[in-house]
Amino acid sequence: ALSMLGRHDAAIACADAAQRLLLAHGDTLSAGKVLHNLGSLHLRGDRYAEAAPRFREAAVLFAKHRDHEHSVMADIGLADALAAQGDPNEAAIMYARARKRAVAHGLPVLDTMAGESLALLQLARGQYRDALAGLEAARRGYEALQMPQYLAIAEKQLADAYLELRLLPEALAGFDAAIARFGALGMQEDLAWTLVQQGRALALSGRAAAAQAALISAAELFAAQDNKVGVAAVALARSELALSRADAAQALALADDAAQAFQQAGIIERRLRAEGLRAQALLGLGQTAAARACFDRTLDAARRERLL
Repeated sequence: ALSMLGRHDAAIACADAAQRLLLAHGDTLSAGKVLHNLGSLHLRGDRYAEAAPRFREAAVLFAKHRDHEHSVMADIGLADALAAQGDPNEAAIMYARARKRAVAHGLPVLDTMAGESLALLQLARGQYRDALAGLEAARRGYEALQMPQYLAIAEKQLADAYLELRLLPEALAGFDAAIARFGALGMQEDLAWTLVQQGRALALSGRAAAAQAALISAAELFAAQDNKVGVAAVALARSELALSRADAAQALALADDAAQAFQQAGIIERRLRAEGLRAQALLGLGQTAAARACFDRTLDAARRERLL
């Protein structure tokens, strides 16, 4: 309930206390479930370094009880955290294992979730054909399973893929539909992330005023949730918008803020996006040598992290 109200710190403190009490009383299965939910809380708050060990601990407890469903769920959560922290190869292996186990134990929802997460990883790595196919398969899966919340998320993620490919009309149509769904379902965090993406798409479409309005709404929602990574994502989008207006100085300042926040959160892929925008801003300011050096560093880092 605390999490649904956006009181994430209080929810985490409550979960920590609950799992300690459950372990003290020997109820390791319930403790595993609380640990899994605690990992999910950290994951939704973009605290990936805190999420990963909770999922690992939960997976061990579920394995002891032969709870296959929750064990697969813990594997998917851990893979999500690893992917966000810049370990795509290990994440891909875990997604594949989770899908195999989900099929073996007759868990179609978890198979669909793992396939969706794998598609998002492929999107981050530029494997667009596989990513689009996977996201569309997930959308159809959630529709068949009659899961409206997951369907809304899948539609938003498909629009994200269209945005990456600069298919702007398709992306904007998808974001409009997702915003309507999230608003009706009361999914405020997902609504905030969709508004960021809508703002980016609007900026690229030359609709600066509408983009600014979307980003302001997203920033307000993230601030209310104390989501620092979300605030950084808004700064990144505002940097793109500033570049589109040829305001390189503001773009540079915003990209610096975003890169620092993503660095602190350990989110490599988004940090490199911010560094790429920083290089573009330096180029716009006429600092050619600095821009070239920044582009080179970003490219080298992307190669090291296997994001190319």
